[in-house]
Amino acid sequence: MHHLPVTRLLALLLLLLPTARGLDAQTVTGVFVGNQGNFSDGNASVTFYDPTTAQAATALADFGTILQSLLVHDGRVYLASNTGGRIDVLDAVTLARIAQIPDVPGPRYLAVVAENKAYVTNQLFGATSTVTVLDLATNTAIGTIAVGGTPEEIAVRGGTAYVALGGFGASGQVAVIDVATDTVIETLEAGCDGARSLVVDEQDELHVFCTGKTVYNDDFTQIIEQTNGAIVTFDADHEEIGRIALTTQHGSAGPGQNVFYAAAAEEAYVVIDDERQVLRFDTAVNALVDTLRLGGADGIGAVAYDAAGARLYVGRVTGFTTAGYVTIHDRAGTELSRFDAGIAPAHIAFRYERTATATTPVASTRPVRATLHPAYPNPFTPRTTLPLELTRPGTVRLTIVNLLGQTVATLVDGALPAGTHRIRWDAADQPAGVYLARLEVDGRVRVQRLVRVP
Repeated sequence: MHHLPVTRLLALLLLLLPTARGLDAQTVTGVFVGNQGNFSDGNASVTFYDPTTAQAATALADFGTILQSLLVHDGRVYLASNTGGRIDVLDAVTLARIAQIPDVPGPRYLAVVAENKAYVTNQLFGATSTVTVLDLATNTAIGTIAVGGTPEEIAVRGGTAYVALGGFGASGQVAVIDVATDTVIETLEAGCDGARSLVVDEQDELHVFCTGKTVYNDDFTQIIEQTNGAIVTFDADHEEIGRIALTTQHGSAGPGQNVFYAAAAEEAYVVIDDERQVLRFDTAVNALVDTLRLGGADGIGAVAYDAAGARLYVGRVTGFTTAGYVTIHDRAGTELSRFDAGIAPAHIAFRYERTATATTPVASTRPVRATLHPAYPNPFTPRTTLPLELTRPGTVRLTIVNLLGQTVATLVDGALPAGTHRIRWDAADQPAGVYLARLEVDGRVRVQRLVRVP
């Protein structure tokens, strides 16, 4: 009798669950591709793709810099014009450049941290690296936060921002910033090399994606040290609750987009460019559940997943003097189509359909936000507690499912008031093994992996 590995069983079981998980999946109305360009030529560009017409066009070309990343927010597209030392701002509908924000040295990545407020990471070689504070209402730089290290991506949870400090394999550190005061209040150590990408998921867990590192001798003819990538997970109290050691280094072709988080699917897509693969990491159960083997001779420079349309967009790099392209795949990884892009596609972001109107306030239709916090203890024997938090009263169904998809316990099935509820599961009548806690609220499903030990 053949036995499937646990991660594969998890993947098969998750395929049986309803697809509406986490946030509501929004319709993608536009795809922005940031093309890095060639370092010596400063010929970055932005490609816009309309998925409704399957047409691509150049939104901005040869604007005197290389482009590191882009962010779509509130009808605007913010471009990290790295060697230009500025942020370029486009209108997300007309595609016209409407502003520039100067005084941002070496911008890498952007994140909105509060209303009309954003952070930008800057790598400063020979000086202490910083985070620039932006006022998005006035399009000005209004402050600087010294973070050190080699800062890369930013993730946000409430009034806290996290900054990965391990660019180019430098370290496994993450700076924790209080957004209200713009000060570093803590530094997390992930214990891996190259903390570059960060995700805060729907359970308020922080996932740190480390690339691994390669160290050469002085003339770059011999490798003297090499480490693989890793995914390290911290809970809301900054305690490590999970670690996955990858079997290779992870990263994109050039300093591109290594990870994309699709919140509506509760999935992170992780690039393994050396093997032309994209890993699917399920943040509800903190497990790698699939490997999309894309193949091809051209490197992977960027990745993004449209949860509503079930389409994977992959930037392909043909070199740094020739135009690249973007392939579009179904959920299984099969290529469906492609469109031309600029030199070295390095970042992909989506424009979503706006659903709120002046006559329909967001608060009046806002669904119940449910958070299934990490169970404690986990692993456990034979009892564990599942903390469940509701922002509003709602109808809740919390069940325990085994890896055969069978419901072995129903813990809650009915209305609960707003607040935090601690639900206990006594598994004395169940054998040791892996189980899934399955939470259903307002038609959305959240899943957490539990381990019952003897």
